[in-house]
Amino acid sequence: MSTALSLSALLLSVAAIFAYQWVTFAPWAGLGLLYRIKRVQLLVAAVAWTCALTAYALHPSSGQGVVLLLTAALTPLSGFNNAARILVALDRPRHAAAAEAGLADRAAVLGAVIAGRPVAWSLETLAPHHLVNDQVAGAPVLAAW
Repeated sequence: MSTALSLSALLLSVAAIFAYQWVTFAPWAGLGLLYRIKRVQLLVAAVAWTCALTAYALHPSSGQGVVLLLTAALTPLSGFNNAARILVALDRPRHAAAAEAGLADRAAVLGAVIAGRPVAWSLETLAPHHLVNDQVAGAPVLAAW
């Protein structure tokens, strides 16, 4: 029992560190998950701590102490990645006609036709922000890269 709890504590500690990659395995969760992931990371870290402490309480040994120390070392690492810092959304970008946009002839863009109106966002704009909150023909639009 204590071995299973120890393994769970370590696996959960590592899983919390890589929580931002979870969306890769659950794409249906969408990019919004990245903005709510901090609460999920804290919950996973709390469960990891609970597993490690319970394992130590059930079978106090130097091995369980090492697991407790590893859990203590790993769980704070989950706080280093923050979507709000990494994926800073661009709100309401400047609109310009294609001829006035100042883009190279072969510039890469993400384009769509919304309410019969063609629109495009340059990858030069999308790449550093990943998310562009825009309004086209009165409808809110999220362009995501």
